[in-house]
Amino acid sequence: MAGPALVYVACNWDDTEALRGWAIPMATDIAFALGVLALLGSGAPPSLKIFLLALAIIDDLGAIIIIAGVIVGVAMPLNAADGSSPARDLEHALHPWIAFGVLPAFAFANAGLSLTDIGLSDLLHPIQLGIGLGLFLGQQLAVIVSIWIATRAGLATLPEGTDWRHIWSRAILTGTGFTMNLFMGMLAFPAEAYDADVRIAVLSASVTSAICGYLVLRRASFRRSPIIAHSVGTRPDGAHSARRPI
Repeated sequence: MAGPALVYVACNWDDTEALRGWAIPMATDIAFALGVLALLGSGAPPSLKIFLLALAIIDDLGAIIIIAGVIVGVAMPLNAADGSSPARDLEHALHPWIAFGVLPAFAFANAGLSLTDIGLSDLLHPIQLGIGLGLFLGQQLAVIVSIWIATRAGLATLPEGTDWRHIWSRAILTGTGFTMNLFMGMLAFPAEAYDADVRIAVLSASVTSAICGYLVLRRASFRRSPIIAHSVGTRPDGAHSARRPI
């Protein structure tokens, strides 16, 4: 999470107002990232999907902490003296309103984007560079470095059936952001003048991350596909026998 934020800060170091958007490229859109992974079908190892889901969820929780949402949830008691669970009761009570009201309205309201009168100079604005590079480069570099340190220190191992190409492709997919990034941009820049900058940067980085992540993962999955060819051996009686490699 620190990686994309640092990239954004580096691109906007001299602009005090622009620095307010440091948290925008930190989040990963879970649905979009999993959607790209699902395009490969059985070509992607199941352990990689679990790893992607866990990392994206934790990534979003970190972003929510920045806007204080998790703090409210932590303050809600899990168990009361009378045996009830205020936290679970609140979760069940809010679920239909959030699933069928808040989330659809939130996604719809944040999806609007006008591409009229947009030139190359607009794409090179420091705010857009910070968000775009933070999502595409900052996310993948931070994930790769963090996992490399954890594995080298003996704190973790790579998911079963994966190698560093799979991890790299997953790291690229963390740059697919959308709703959370746009929401954080709205909080960072109340002025409507920055709406187009944030939306274009998030959309561009997300599409680039999705395409690149898919291509890298597709290539890595095809390289690890099993070899069906048979090897031929000779039995003691001189006859030939076919053997499947294990």
